[in-house]
Amino acid sequence: MPHYRIDIAIDEDSQDMFLAQLYDQNIDFDGLEQTTDAVQIYVALDAGEFEMYSTKLQSLCAEHSLGGVLGHVEIENKNWNEEWERGLKL
Repeated sequence: MPHYRIDIAIDEDSQDMFLAQLYDQNIDFDGLEQTTDAVQIYVALDAGEFEMYSTKLQSLCAEHSLGGVLGHVEIENKNWNEEWERGLKL
């Protein structure tokens, strides 16, 4: 199953509202990162699910005037925990 990072332009003051709406609307994700001007959502989706998921995010942003989806990147499927452990210094 492909993993995606979806970049959403949202100013820092509106990010909590956006995250609350994600939970309220039961829009699942595997992880996220927040910056001062964007939220990056990480999610694993089948190819057919991606379009519907992206449309839900666009609708949510539009409905609450919270920015919009900037784009997405397909992320290489690998063991991220193993990558993290390699970076640890013991």
